[in-house]
Amino acid sequence: MVRQIGSMTGALNHDLPDTGPVELDSHADTCCAGSNCVVLEYSSKSCNVIGFNRDNPSDQLLNVPIVKAVTAYNAPTGQTFIIVIPQALYLGDLITYSLLCPNQLRQYGIIVDDVPRHLAPDPSKATHSIYIANIDVHIPLQMGGVISLFYTRRPTIPEIEDCLWLVLTSKLDWDPHFSDFQELENIEHDAQYHHVPCAERNILSASTIPMSPEDSDYHLLQVSPIYNDRYIMNVMSVANTQSGNRSYTVTKEYLSNLWNIGVNTAAQTLQVMPQKGIRNAVHPIMRRFATKQTRLRYDQLASRHGRFYSDTFFSDYRSTRGNTMAQLFTNDCKFLRGFPMRKKSEAANALLEFIQDVGVPAGMHCDGALELQYGKWKEICQDYGIKQTCTEPHSPWQNRAEVNIREVKKYIQQLMDRTNMSKQLWDYCACYAAEIMSLTANDLYVLHLRVRGFWMVRSGLLL
Repeated sequence: MVRQIGSMTGALNHDLPDTGPVELDSHADTCCAGSNCVVLEYSSKSCNVIGFNRDNPSDQLLNVPIVKAVTAYNAPTGQTFIIVIPQALYLGDLITYSLLCPNQLRQYGIIVDDVPRHLAPDPSKATHSIYIANIDVHIPLQMGGVISLFYTRRPTIPEIEDCLWLVLTSKLDWDPHFSDFQELENIEHDAQYHHVPCAERNILSASTIPMSPEDSDYHLLQVSPIYNDRYIMNVMSVANTQSGNRSYTVTKEYLSNLWNIGVNTAAQTLQVMPQKGIRNAVHPIMRRFATKQTRLRYDQLASRHGRFYSDTFFSDYRSTRGNTMAQLFTNDCKFLRGFPMRKKSEAANALLEFIQDVGVPAGMHCDGALELQYGKWKEICQDYGIKQTCTEPHSPWQNRAEVNIREVKKYIQQLMDRTNMSKQLWDYCACYAAEIMSLTANDLYVLHLRVRGFWMVRSGLLL
């Protein structure tokens, strides 16, 4: 769903584009877009922004919109890039600079080396830059006092349409207060203390987005921040900001009045209603504005059974189709799907096929294998809003797929021995075994004597 809001033409047509620094600020818990940025999309959420003095409740901006902002960067080579910052707080002309939260960039896979070369342990290896690995682009940083920064300007419409985009943050909802960072830090600390090597992994956060009202004037009224000189003087004169009290654009009072229901009922409805893929844009919509919503094309695997586990198992024989391994997907009620593969890098294709055949999982729990955490697998999880988690190092029992792989292998061996099947046909047998096991009843309490595939539909898992 695309919603056009206001006009962007006036914001882009300037005789002299606004130029300002983009500063790395570890105390800003969310990226902030200033006057050197323009807004491509408004989300349906806003939040309050608190300045350096968090003990003074008057020093805050209310209902600051969360947007997808862009700014133009002129590289030393002469090439112009469009830097894209989804999930940013839009402060507009209140500040002449923009702020980047380093951990928000790192969570998306961007390499942030904010240590100045002269302070680095090994200056020969220091880059003091922001590195986007997938397109091999470095953004060199310079010093403004003790702050690492680089300069950008407000882009023009042709630049937004034609220049290469550098995406720095995830488009999934960013919650600076979620506990995964602390939990993972504790895991890494304990592993290092006990001299246990840790596997690389990444945690993504996805949550539902409520639908905005059809009235665009109401939407503008809700997401537009209220500014005055006191806010500018007391809050935005410092770079450090904290965001909190994130709220939906659709309020419980508005929904109560619109649907003629109680306020408490409206509040509960907003909490449980999964409205995904809601997008908002300013007018006119750019040529690069993607209209397809991948996560809305397939069934959503919700409820407690919507969290899936995945792992790769291998065969000693190469099949007639050249397969030597398979990717297995399962959940807590042992619903199984297997997809044969020729190499481990095809795991992302197996995930995409699972989404098309079964649905979009609410979460995906895997081990620390690189092909299950980065690259195309990570891109698919982001596009479809799948929350990705990882097992702790040397803890395979945390992945339910491990147990089910043993069961599937045992069943495959039984079938092949009973039918005297050629070993080169093991991949056909693996898919057949997973299907049969999903259609077989067992004594799991959550199934209530139903077969696993039947329970997937009857329990409302496919929404």
